[in-house]
Amino acid sequence: MFRGTFTVKVDDKGRLKLPTLVKQRLDEKYGADSAYFVTSFTGEIVHIYPLSDWERMEETLSQAPQFDKLKRKFLFCANHYGAEAALDEQGRVLIPG
Repeated sequence: MFRGTFTVKVDDKGRLKLPTLVKQRLDEKYGADSAYFVTSFTGEIVHIYPLSDWERMEETLSQAPQFDKLKRKFLFCANHYGAEAALDEQGRVLIPG
């Protein structure tokens, strides 16, 4: 788990470059070829989850009542703004859009 906020730039092709330390730690923990879920809950701030962690979060949320308003809003935003993605060798990930 990373703590804090990382300010990064998105290039002209819609790719976000992760800080080197973040990429190194992700590669160490999840492997260089891991899949990620890239999303936003507001459309303004990007959240990147290793896909295995995101799937665990979905499993936890599935235990909440089906019509729970917060659960529905959270999942709607996450899926509306989100997509599976992979990091390239330079540590860039395509932002869904």
